[in-house]
Amino acid sequence: MLILRLHPHLTVWFHQHLDMVWASGGNRRIEKVFARVSGLPYHPMPQLAGSAISWQNNTLPGTTAFAAELPAGQSSTVQATRYVRAVLAAARAP
Repeated sequence: MLILRLHPHLTVWFHQHLDMVWASGGNRRIEKVFARVSGLPYHPMPQLAGSAISWQNNTLPGTTAFAAELPAGQSSTVQATRYVRAVLAAARAP
């Protein structure tokens, strides 16, 4: 499996359309950095059994996976740029 082979420090799953950071088991500090930079509201949520996010957070300690639930509709160039900056900021977060 790719995630086991790469062992990523951070995995962000982009979904639509709940308009929030679905924080469910990763490093809260990293998730909050992403939320702040992206402009998406931060919401600690229960883990979803059987999801790739929960699997990674439980199988690979020290890594962080979460969902960035984008707003409905097509993202503008400004929004897309903000999401890229948020990924980069989260990747640099301690």
